Amino acid sequence: MIQASKLQRFGAFVIDMLLIILVGTIISNFIESSITIPTLTTEAYDAMSSDLQIYYDSLSDTSFFNFVASLYESNNETLINDFAIWLTTTEGTNYYSSVTNALMLMYGLELLAYTIIVFLYLVVLPYFWDKQTLGRLVVKCKVAYGEDFEKPSFGKFFIREVIGGELINFFNCCCGIIAILNVAFIFSKNQTIADMISGTTFVRYDDKAKELIEKKREEILNNHPEFNNGNFESNINNQKEEVKIVVDPDDIFKDDKNE
Repeated sequence: MIQASKLQRFGAFVIDMLLIILVGTIISNFIESSITIPTLTTEAYDAMSSDLQIYYDSLSDTSFFNFVASLYESNNETLINDFAIWLTTTEGTNYYSSVTNALMLMYGLELLAYTIIVFLYLVVLPYFWDKQTLGRLVVKCKVAYGEDFEKPSFGKFFIREVIGGELINFFNCCCGIIAILNVAFIFSKNQTIADMISGTTFVRYDDKAKELIEKKREEILNNHPEFNNGNFESNINNQKEEVKIVVDPDDIFKDDKNE
């Protein structure tokens, strides 16, 4: 097998992420339309000071968090103090709690939906569908495990995509250095941090890869005529240190230039 080029890795990543975002957005819109954020009750409105009521009535968007954001942007200390006092009242506290609970439910369901999508698409689908996702199918790449490029186990896919990929994405939100390290590993070792954690790599199976593998086989047989006796793959496996069937992706471009 031949390792996938960096362009192939990037292409598969972009296609897969766009599909995940598309499906996630559709589900998120459905969730948001299904959950009603409570509107300001009459009791909560009556508990406001008259100045705060006037300000609230002047807003075109009276959703709670737009109300809060615009209030603090106004830098009106009197209104801000009135709002803080209102939040301590029973009516204000009850309304704030109802809004917060509704938003926590909505965001929690959206997070759960995205987690399930990522798990099904990046772990379950490639395990049962020949190590593939739609993005990898388009660029003709697969995920392989170990030096023998075996099919990864379900656990390896889980480690690579959920533990490796999603934890890295989480840390990327907190510290961009992880993203920089990830790119550095891709360019130096043609593996992401998630690949290194799970022991996997991307391999390509397009026409160019098949040509290079056949070319490498012929080269090996010319240098080792004794390999003609018996199974070629078995002989290769017995001579791993001496002969490597894996072609460095940079050789692909060198071959193109020589041609």
